[in-house]
Amino acid sequence: MSLYRVKVAMVGDPMVGKTTLHKRYMGEHFQTTYLQTLGSDFSYKTEQVGEEKVEYSIWDIAGQDHFQMIHPHYFHGSSIGIFVHDISRKETFESIENWIGRFLTYCGYKNPLIVIVGNKTDLDDQAFLPLDKQKR
Repeated sequence: MSLYRVKVAMVGDPMVGKTTLHKRYMGEHFQTTYLQTLGSDFSYKTEQVGEEKVEYSIWDIAGQDHFQMIHPHYFHGSSIGIFVHDISRKETFESIENWIGRFLTYCGYKNPLIVIVGNKTDLDDQAFLPLDKQKR
């Protein structure tokens, strides 16, 4: 059995729920309050995938503009980019293209896996595009 190591970058504008998604994946419960991520937060989780084990290094990267100068260091070596937007704030979706461009410039992989996540579905009554109209 082999162990594969995969670096995952969770990216998006501030307050789209990256930290909440990260913490939930790590087994923590939902909290209504949190501290903003400063720079980045990361953790490791190993999963069984078929016959193999995969160790994920998950980087929750701060979305504030003043952290942009360090983003290249956090993106480097990531083979997966998870781009998160808040379904109730259209501007967070519109900025995903810019985030993906920066990620592709600095991740160091020719064809990384790109995942776009519409978050905060509990706010679906405020969604800029009704959930039943969105592509799934």
